[in-house]
Amino acid sequence: MKKLLLSLGAISVGAALITPKIIASNVQTNINTIVEQVNALPGYNASVSELHSAWFDTNAKVLVSFDMAGLGADLPAEASEKFENLAVEIAVNASHGPILMAGEHSFGLANISIAVANEELRKHIDWANNLPLYGVESHIDIFGNTSYTDNIQAFTVVEQEEGVDINFAGYQGSGAFENGEWQYTGQSKNTIIKTENGDVVIGAMDVDMTVASSFIDMMKSGFYDSDSSFTIRSINFEDDNSENKVLANNIYIKANSKINTEKNTGDIGITYGLDSLTTADFKAEDVALAIEINNISQAFIEAYQQNVNELSVGTEAEIQAKLLQFAETHLLSLLKAEPEMNVTSLRGTLAQGTFDSSINTRLAGIDALPDLLTDVQFWLSHALANGQLKGDKAVIEYLAAKVMESQLKQNPQTAEMSAEEIEQIAMQQAPQFLQNFVQQGLLVSNDKQYSTTFALKDKALTINDKPIPLPL
Repeated sequence: MKKLLLSLGAISVGAALITPKIIASNVQTNINTIVEQVNALPGYNASVSELHSAWFDTNAKVLVSFDMAGLGADLPAEASEKFENLAVEIAVNASHGPILMAGEHSFGLANISIAVANEELRKHIDWANNLPLYGVESHIDIFGNTSYTDNIQAFTVVEQEEGVDINFAGYQGSGAFENGEWQYTGQSKNTIIKTENGDVVIGAMDVDMTVASSFIDMMKSGFYDSDSSFTIRSINFEDDNSENKVLANNIYIKANSKINTEKNTGDIGITYGLDSLTTADFKAEDVALAIEINNISQAFIEAYQQNVNELSVGTEAEIQAKLLQFAETHLLSLLKAEPEMNVTSLRGTLAQGTFDSSINTRLAGIDALPDLLTDVQFWLSHALANGQLKGDKAVIEYLAAKVMESQLKQNPQTAEMSAEEIEQIAMQQAPQFLQNFVQQGLLVSNDKQYSTTFALKDKALTINDKPIPLPL
């Protein structure tokens, strides 16, 4: 019995001694994997500038630089120069378990601290001394479950040349990774922006996210089940004379994604909206744009992610040739999945009334690419679409008047007219403008509203069940 106890004790001591080194190896591997994934993203370049790993801790520094053109930012030359050498240094410090020598938790697999440590940022941003602008504290327990908190320090930005003063009150978040799922919530306090033209107060921002994927797998794959929301509780603008006020309440973005493992496809949905918007002469409520992209081929997305950097390198002609070659090789996998792009709702309530619309589109039955990708007949033969628009008469006439007003302002014949005169003409002509569409059968009108429906199938377009010739 004593020999058994001694053997168990020896095994326990040995495991306790060996485990930290195993964890150290995993920490190094994860750091290098994340750097590789960041480098695979267009516009980012990451490198490990320092890496020291001992038995009980690992310390690393990762330098991340940005290519604004690669990120799709079309900046003026002066702004591009400011961002040309922009880089962020990230410090990673890990304590390896099971006995943890640093951090809040004394037992577990690891305590990991991550901090944006680049003091060069202080040339542009002022925040508390001896604290990282952004930091993460993470703990991995003995079962591999991860909990963490992150925060952005309160900071100020003063650009005297631009006449801008920004005061950000800070951000705190927390999350956990358990049973293969991330959960995260975060909140910021008010942000005050003072400019020469007036002040903007951005209310508290809330983040809520659930993702059925690990962080590394998220970076490797474009697909995972997720549900997230980002909300700004209010935005309030007021000029120095209090003449022009803008108040927006509950501005939000809601997004979700869903994997279909049987079809190897994914669906993505995103909604942009706000509860209300009020200005001196305009008011709107429940304004939203909801979009769905369904049946996205995972094979196509993975191929694109693997080639995205190469596809953006070269002259314009070379890039076009690469894109054509990529399409000839991989486009069919996307089309065979019968992708959909739907606007499930474009709606709003104005002072004049409410409106709502939707459009559904799909490519179906494609088993081979056409000889020419520009073959319009081919695409029409596989295109399906339907949609509807309806709204109270007053609001549709108001929106039509705004379209006409924009056109009249560009007309040389109205160049001498005041904005008020142009607005009055547009409001007077809008009902007759819409009536022309009613007479052609493109709109349906009754005492309360205007409406229209359309459908596209078998290369035939109908509007309100009336055949419409296509300009082929």
